[in-house]
Amino acid sequence: MTQEPPVPRFWHPDFIANYQKANPDRKIATLAWSPDEDIVIEQLVGAIESKADVIVSELLPDELPDRVLLKEHEYFGERYVFVPPQFETEINPRVSANKGDSKPLLVFNSNTSQQFAIGNHSKKS
Repeated sequence: MTQEPPVPRFWHPDFIANYQKANPDRKIATLAWSPDEDIVIEQLVGAIESKADVIVSELLPDELPDRVLLKEHEYFGERYVFVPPQFETEINPRVSANKGDSKPLLVFNSNTSQQFAIGNHSKKS
């Protein structure tokens, strides 16, 4: 790698160490998000070159840079474990004091399954 890989900002500091302790027989690599696509690709290539069994990732497969080669994408897809942000405190949504001041809730999902539906947009069978 040309520079130090980014440190995952939204994981508990002990998460990776604990994951490695729980999986001592597996070679584990991490893939942290970076605004620089070259850094993301370097991390992925490093994981492949080290023959990682598991890639613990902040990214989902559809969030990889467009320049990732098909074989690299397939390797990632077969081995990634997505870890969402971890927060030590409870997150409370902000609620407006005015009842008429409601804002829509947007949900972004990479799941293409037909099982996932929200609100009035669900398909009727």
